[in-house]
Amino acid sequence: MTAELDDADTAEKIEAAWRFAAATLDAMPGQVCVLDENGVILSTNAAWREFARANGASPERVSEGVSYLRTCRQGGARSDPRGREFAEKLQAMLSGGNDHFSVEYACNSPTVERWFLAQVTRFLDRGKVRVVVAHQDITDRKRIELEALEREHILAESQRIARVGAWSVDLPRGTRHWTEETFRIWGLPAAPLGPPTQVLLALVHPADRAALEGWMQGLAAGRAPSRFQFRITRPDGAARDLDGTGELVEASGSRPRRLIGTVQDVTDRIQAAMSLQESEARLRFALDSTRAGIWEWNLRTDENTWSETLWSLYGLERAGRSPTYSTWIESVHPEDRESIAATVSEAAGKGAEFELEYRVRSASGRERRLLSRGRPLRNQEGEVDRYVGIVIDITESRAVHAQLAVASRLAAVGTLVAGVAHEINNPLTGCMASQGFVMEELQAVRRALGAQDSLDPKAIGRFLDEALEWMEEAQTAVERISKIVKDLSNFGRPSPNRERVGLSEVVSEAVRWLGTAVGTRAVLRVEDRGAPDVMAARGQIAQVVVNLVNNAVKALPEGRSGKITLAIGAGAPGMARLEVIDDGVGIPPHVLDRIFDPFFTTRETGKGTGLGLAICHAIVTAHGGTITATSEVGKGSTFRVELPAARVDVSNGP
Repeated sequence: MTAELDDADTAEKIEAAWRFAAATLDAMPGQVCVLDENGVILSTNAAWREFARANGASPERVSEGVSYLRTCRQGGARSDPRGREFAEKLQAMLSGGNDHFSVEYACNSPTVERWFLAQVTRFLDRGKVRVVVAHQDITDRKRIELEALEREHILAESQRIARVGAWSVDLPRGTRHWTEETFRIWGLPAAPLGPPTQVLLALVHPADRAALEGWMQGLAAGRAPSRFQFRITRPDGAARDLDGTGELVEASGSRPRRLIGTVQDVTDRIQAAMSLQESEARLRFALDSTRAGIWEWNLRTDENTWSETLWSLYGLERAGRSPTYSTWIESVHPEDRESIAATVSEAAGKGAEFELEYRVRSASGRERRLLSRGRPLRNQEGEVDRYVGIVIDITESRAVHAQLAVASRLAAVGTLVAGVAHEINNPLTGCMASQGFVMEELQAVRRALGAQDSLDPKAIGRFLDEALEWMEEAQTAVERISKIVKDLSNFGRPSPNRERVGLSEVVSEAVRWLGTAVGTRAVLRVEDRGAPDVMAARGQIAQVVVNLVNNAVKALPEGRSGKITLAIGAGAPGMARLEVIDDGVGIPPHVLDRIFDPFFTTRETGKGTGLGLAICHAIVTAHGGTITATSEVGKGSTFRVELPAARVDVSNGP
């Protein structure tokens, strides 16, 4: 009976001890569970159960009787690698390993990133292995640590990008602390502490060593400027310019009296400044040498910036004046002022470039001719708010140009006279010879009539046949002279009335005029790529097309059919383009430069006047366009015509 009471008393004490232990565990804020020797959960505290419930964990994974070891293995296989580490260490402990270990690991919920510290302790309970697992939420501490690491990383990257390093000197101990970028700037390998003074001074330029040492000493004494620039030669031999800053920080609390500062590699900046100075010097020399000035005009404020040369070009005295648009426009010659102001106003309204040629008159009455070019600049919103430009004195060049133009006209007249004389002289000589032969035949008939009472009809027929042949040759010569005169008329008067015409329509008409003559020698193809309309004389542009195609036909080799392509489309901005492309014999380089000269031809005498391409050039130039040619001997030629496109009429809206 006494033994039974002792056993009951012992059981009651054990039960009380378990209740006390359970109550103690439930009172603990951390999540705690007790495992048996196989890693199966024996009991859990309230915090463990609440955590599992709040995170949606099913009871079969974390409640009593569940293998916690297996749960850890499954979770570690799909989460943080440290979860696998925890499972491995727990297995080792259950197998007789260490009595205690701890692991930090991530355990994220669907909405929150969290970190935990797991502390695991093994003990014996009446000879049986038991393991206590306690989880502590360390998310706040871990977040602070991670944020600190992130800030350090951002600081290091910022210093690397800006090429600015930071440093500090513990004055009582004399130790230096450098950031990674500071080591990089000096070209030294990173180390826990900055290098000694003698190592630094050995890298400093000899002329700067004493000054740098004095600056550091002055900083420590609180009497040196905060900035100092010096030169170094890094261990790799690279010479660099450094800009250092520093200040003295007095001791406070546990922090010692120290110097803190930055160092920046400013080599590129200094070299860029030197290059800019050299460039500005070259620009000033160029502007002074060419009598050119530069300007900038702020459209919003009307503020102007002029170079010194510009004042003298305008014939104005600076005398402390600030330039404005009005200052400039009032310096323009009165006869040019209205048109120039209108051109600038139109360009500024469209945000377009402009080029002006106008006269200015100084106070002394001297007149000069200037050329001004302006280009718009856009702000961050894409709006034109400024113009920059250059003004060039073209007075002397225009005078020389006028002299050259006179000389060129005289030379052209001489060439024209020589060409006309040559081209007309040949058929005129033939015409005169034919007329002479006719006169001889008629005189022979007259003599025969005077000598005989009757003439042989056959003899008279022979006389008349010969006379008709000579008259036909004379007529051919006269027609050739007429054609030359007509071509000269077209060459000298290439500017009839113009209208808005479609380039495609003109080409189609010209192709119809060409008839079958082209078809017997070449395959003619038209490629219409959508050319804009042009303001032109329809007939003259058609004449250009006909002349160019005929010229291409004549360039085709005898004995084979060629290919000629007329390509129509948009050209340079604001231009319409026509190209005539052939696969003929090509034009030699020494001939290509002269093909647009009047009366220049490579064909046999009597086979061409040499005015076809010259007339094309005159017509296209009179229309404000350009005509050019490229060629490769044996492969063919391309003639390119570009004409100004007609303006789009937007008066009626879209």
